[in-house]
Amino acid sequence: MQTGMQRKEDALDLFELRQDLWLANARDMAAQLAREHGKVTSDDIWLTLPPPRTAHPSVMGALFRDKRFKLVDFTLSKRPLANARRIGVYELVA
Repeated sequence: MQTGMQRKEDALDLFELRQDLWLANARDMAAQLAREHGKVTSDDIWLTLPPPRTAHPSVMGALFRDKRFKLVDFTLSKRPLANARRIGVYELVA
């Protein structure tokens, strides 16, 4: 039986396959925003390059699984649909 973490990793791996083009574009956008503003969150990507309508919203969980980003803090999401959920704040790796 899989643990919760294994199930999560499997789901994120599946997003890497099914939403590879969007993830590549969203990661490039996130890197650009981090260069311009010092930090970036998933809220920033929802505003500039939201996931395709056909994608599950959890695809955002795969967004920062990229060696260019490091988690530096947490904040509350400003998106109404996120219900002030805690989200990561990322910077580019030096």
